[in-house]
Amino acid sequence: MIIRLIIILFISLFALGSAIWLDRMIDKRITKKIFTTSQSLPDYYMKDFTIQGTDISGKPKFQLSAEQLNHYPYDDHSDLIKPKLKFYSKQGPAWFVQSETGRISSEGKLIRLFGLVHIKREKTDKYRSVSIITRNIVFRPDTNFVSTKESVNYTSGKDQVYGVGMQADLSDWRIKFLSNTKARYEPKEK
Repeated sequence: MIIRLIIILFISLFALGSAIWLDRMIDKRITKKIFTTSQSLPDYYMKDFTIQGTDISGKPKFQLSAEQLNHYPYDDHSDLIKPKLKFYSKQGPAWFVQSETGRISSEGKLIRLFGLVHIKREKTDKYRSVSIITRNIVFRPDTNFVSTKESVNYTSGKDQVYGVGMQADLSDWRIKFLSNTKARYEPKEK
């Protein structure tokens, strides 16, 4: 009698365990995420392209061109090879930026430029030329705001500023150096 109860109990536990295991296996197959595209390969690319960004009124705000753009669908980012950007300011000449590589985040809210980055503004009758050399910047296209935590070398005419870290509003030409700033300023001759 006791042996019969133990056998029935053992069979019941085995059946219960098998049912739970089968339920989990079915659940895993149902909830398993199916990828229709590769996570490591781009779903599209562009070569030698130019994109023009505008503000609400349709005025040019920035321009992006690159040798190549690869878009990755798994997190909706795009990688850039040799990107060049042009930022339009509210007054005065535009700013030009180029780097070795870059990445556009999902929805295009952030553009990160990697490697050596050169930012410049051409000389005009009214404004002096500016050259900024740094590495690894973050650009926010909606505000024309640029930032970096890397060393920065700023040159305008004979004036030079060196520092570590920078925040710049290229629309209003405001540049802030964050630390270890050293400058050499030569006043204009009268």
